[in-house]
Amino acid sequence: MKKGLALAVALTTLSTSAVVSQPANAADEKLNAWQHCGLGAAVFPSNGTAAAISNIIWDLGTTALTSATVSKETCNSELVQTARFIDENYEQLETELAIGEGRHVDTMLTMLKVDSAERETVLNELRGSLVIDETRSNSEKAQALFYSAQNLLNS
Repeated sequence: MKKGLALAVALTTLSTSAVVSQPANAADEKLNAWQHCGLGAAVFPSNGTAAAISNIIWDLGTTALTSATVSKETCNSELVQTARFIDENYEQLETELAIGEGRHVDTMLTMLKVDSAERETVLNELRGSLVIDETRSNSEKAQALFYSAQNLLNS
């Protein structure tokens, strides 16, 4: 009976979250304790659905929720924080990148650990990589900016 109830709760949770908060793409995705934390995220780091299912099957997600609240570094890496910052501030970043300066751009470059000697070059490269496409959502553009920065800094 308990296993059946646990399975029903898990399936209800997963199906509800899929209907209510399923992102259109990866850039829309916010930090989700069941997908990005706990044992599931450790075993399935690139598959949020498998991570969520694993976390819920293992212990109804309590380990994931605990790691999300007690040790955020296990699921809230600097890259995740940077991606979230870019996504949440994309419009301002787009404006400041076009201008060539600004508080949000400075914050983003600091979060990306761009040293002062490289800032101008990185800023110019990122300005050139801006996606000017009104059919794309800001989250899609933010994702493109994040990946452009990652590719630029990792090359």
